[in-house]
Amino acid sequence: MLEAGITTFILANGPLTAIISDRLYPDALPQSPTLPALVYQVLPAALNYSHDGDSHLDRVRVQFSCWATSPTSAANLREVLRLALSGFSGQMGTAKVPAVFIEDQGGGQDEATGLFRKIVDGIFWHQSI
Repeated sequence: MLEAGITTFILANGPLTAIISDRLYPDALPQSPTLPALVYQVLPAALNYSHDGDSHLDRVRVQFSCWATSPTSAANLREVLRLALSGFSGQMGTAKVPAVFIEDQGGGQDEATGLFRKIVDGIFWHQSI
């Protein structure tokens, strides 16, 4: 499963865990989080077909939100994450990932909490069998 592979990959990455420790969350930050932290959302896969049918290579968008108490800390986490993911090819846990491409970046300050968030959108090509 890609989600488990992403978790394994990120928590095994020294530069990332030096910043977030084990503060990696699916979908949303917990209430009163320790920061900096990283949240990821896996969006539905786009299935790919060839003339022979299902290619078993899915295009999956994963959005990462880098949360911190300052814009500098959030930007630093985003850059370390981008360097870890951009152009990656290989195993993420048990998931075979032939390629990861960074497609978009953004962010700003959350008005409700005052926290800063920097976003990284990645396209993960994932072999589904």
